[in-house]
Amino acid sequence: MKKRENIIFIMIVFVILLCGCSSSKDNDNNLLGLKLKVSDVTDSGLKLTCTQSNKDLNGEIKADLKYYIEKYDDNSWTELEYISSVHWDETSIFTIPQNGEYYWTLYWSFYGNLSKGDYRVKKIFNYENKEYVYYAEFEIN
Repeated sequence: MKKRENIIFIMIVFVILLCGCSSSKDNDNNLLGLKLKVSDVTDSGLKLTCTQSNKDLNGEIKADLKYYIEKYDDNSWTELEYISSVHWDETSIFTIPQNGEYYWTLYWSFYGNLSKGDYRVKKIFNYENKEYVYYAEFEIN
């Protein structure tokens, strides 16, 4: 009987630890307090709005023009390949205002017009010399 109680105790501790790791990971995923939202979606572009809130940060959140488009197929996300060359202006760096928002109008001629399906925009932000990846999902009808 003692052995069974020990096994149950170990299982309970294991479940508690897993729950703790999960919530910690979720908090890490939005360390910057950013939220991406898409609007005005067409097969050739969209408006991407980045809102920063609920986090008091000691530095600036920065981003450049570069973004990626991924498509959802076969239960996974796949980054689309460019159909033409693209040269990102890496000198244009934008600061995301704390408790404010910034938006980009994206036209993806280098991807071509997107077919019907589920997609997401992948955007990389830099804070204190670390990169943070955020996504915003959208659908082409």
